[in-house]
Amino acid sequence: MRLIPEGKYKGQVEDWYFAKSSKGTPYIAVRFRLLNTGDFVWWYGYFSPATIERTVESLRYCGWTGCEIDRMAEDGMGSKQPILVIEHEEYEGQVRARVRWINSGDPVVSAPRLKDDELRAFSRELRDSIRAIDESKRQAGQASGVQDDDIPF
Repeated sequence: MRLIPEGKYKGQVEDWYFAKSSKGTPYIAVRFRLLNTGDFVWWYGYFSPATIERTVESLRYCGWTGCEIDRMAEDGMGSKQPILVIEHEEYEGQVRARVRWINSGDPVVSAPRLKDDELRAFSRELRDSIRAIDESKRQAGQASGVQDDDIPF
């Protein structure tokens, strides 16, 4: 079995189950398929008083919208593709890939999009500048004797 490199990966929920740890702490195990590699990795989210908030937040990033864990499939679990942060850890003498964090896969939107009329006005503002840049590059290419046709790619 190959070791998944550390990094950030978009994941798709494939399966999940609930269990209790050897100490009696309830947890959810979620199996993800990494979309860009096809590899599978498990994440374990615990429902202790110290971890329940982050576990539920991670499940929300997977698409779950409900409040009853026995209805996760009906309540959207797996409908979103979160970003998984994979790190390596040593366990019983072997290094393995571990899902350290589950983060939102939704695009970050920092400002509202320009309305159509705003975009047209901005386009007109930039048009002359863009044309000047293109003309400057064209003239620089002619001065150096290099033509686009001379570039082998």
